[in-house]
Amino acid sequence: MTATYSDLTVAEISVKWNPIEAEQYAKVGTFTVTGSVAGTDLQAIATVHVKESPAQTPYITSLSPVFVETVVGTPPAMPSVVTATYSDLSIAQVSVVWD
Repeated sequence: MTATYSDLTVAEISVKWNPIEAEQYAKVGTFTVTGSVAGTDLQAIATVHVKESPAQTPYITSLSPVFVETVVGTPPAMPSVVTATYSDLSIAQVSVVWD
């Protein structure tokens, strides 16, 4: 989870989430899960949306552009993965083979 500190810096922090009971995700709907963060009295809150099984497997709808720099005479070092956005709006790194 991402935390924003009083000086506006951000960092990833660990959350100890409270248990989730099977009946909470047994039907379509929304429920909230709370958790605690070590060293603070603040409570982490997550909203979980339970939906029907997807009608189809998500597919890639777009790939984020890749920007690579090189110097004259040096072949560019191309990345082995790119960021893909899927039809269900999830995002993942996918392997790429460059032509």
